[in-house]
Amino acid sequence: RNIFQLEDLDFGFSIYDEESKNFYRVSQSINSFILDSDLSRNCNSAMCSNTLHQLVENQKHFSIPDLEIYAENTNKDKLSQTLLSKGFKSCLLTPITKNKKLLGVLGLVSKKKNALNIINAEKLEDFIPNLLLALERGIEHKENLIKAIIQQECTSIHESVEWKFEEEA
Repeated sequence: RNIFQLEDLDFGFSIYDEESKNFYRVSQSINSFILDSDLSRNCNSAMCSNTLHQLVENQKHFSIPDLEIYAENTNKDKLSQTLLSKGFKSCLLTPITKNKKLLGVLGLVSKKKNALNIINAEKLEDFIPNLLLALERGIEHKENLIKAIIQQECTSIHESVEWKFEEEA
């Protein structure tokens, strides 16, 4: 809020899984404006193809300075419907990447039109490395938990089916 000088600024975060092409909620305590109340959602149903292309393919900031106009132009896609229903008027989505791989999307929202745009997205550049470090630690912790569950619940499993056990865990 201080960086953007917006008192009504709110943020959310979603993890992206490249294999399943899904966005996932980090936890119940962290908002996800991409997912709203869902725990996960396929990327194609979460947002319009232009937004998805900019975030996933180009790995660039995506700004929606006026959500009402954006909603009209995208036939009221899921993202714009969710944000407008909560009273938000502008949005900035920032991909969090490492080695050209999308790990997650940070979403900033405001109830003021034109408050968030591609120009003020540059203010996030100093903050993103810290977020990336926290995300990497979280991903490593999750992978360790999955392996621990599999080791505790199963006898040895063949490598060819290990992915299915990891998915279930």
